[in-house]
Amino acid sequence: MIKIQESGLTFGPFIDDDLLYIEKHPPQRLKQQVKLCEFVWWNTAKQQLVAVEAKSSVPDATNEKFDNAFQMITLAAHDRPQHTTSTLPASFQTLPWPTMSIVMYVVIPKSPDKFLAMLTDKLRAEMSVKQRLWQAEMFVINRQKAAKKQLV
Repeated sequence: MIKIQESGLTFGPFIDDDLLYIEKHPPQRLKQQVKLCEFVWWNTAKQQLVAVEAKSSVPDATNEKFDNAFQMITLAAHDRPQHTTSTLPASFQTLPWPTMSIVMYVVIPKSPDKFLAMLTDKLRAEMSVKQRLWQAEMFVINRQKAAKKQLV
């Protein structure tokens, strides 16, 4: 089981084979050149790929982080660059791409509930093209909502 400390929250615990802890996954050269979200979790029960970016304040560069993370996963699943499929957690090597759902969460732990809808609208506006391409749902949530979604 893996727990992740980020932006004042402890995410998890997650089963190792269901979690792509991005800070631990890509080669060092990639980490220094590419912005990526914190982690991606395969929620087996919901058949849902969940990407999470944690922020201590209003998000920035989130669009790029989510997009880069999903590109990295899909390329690795197709073994690009060569010999990367085996570096993915077991669940990620056999994802049901045609039928699974994709959800992206920006978690701002201390954000009041009254601002979440406005921040979600802003995120969706910034990522409207990516949201349509990935057919993904996107939300900005706080600590309490993250707990209800079994992220923390």
